[in-house]
Amino acid sequence: MKDKILISNCRIPVHVGITEEERKPAQEIIVDVEMSINLEMPSHTDDLNTTVDYAVVCEQIWGIAQEKPYALIETIAGRITESILGSTPVDSVRVRVSKPAAIRHLGGALAAVEIERHREL
Repeated sequence: MKDKILISNCRIPVHVGITEEERKPAQEIIVDVEMSINLEMPSHTDDLNTTVDYAVVCEQIWGIAQEKPYALIETIAGRITESILGSTPVDSVRVRVSKPAAIRHLGGALAAVEIERHREL
């Protein structure tokens, strides 16, 4: 399938890090989502009920990211992935969570994880 809905560059302040000290200040993460879904129907009907409401997905992303402090961005990415698959008709979802501050002190631009899951048939 080639049809996709993309949500890019969601910048969210979260409490994430291995140590309590690292989790204390809010740090920005960047979330990108790619959802595979057949868009033939909505492209012809212009009906939101035949596709994914990306505003609702953005609210899910924010809610999960800010729900609690996390040790790992992997956990945030996994929970977002599960939520999207469980609440939308997408065939697959790819979630990338980047943490710009993670390795900046070591000369890195950012650290990121990417999780891709497909709907079980």
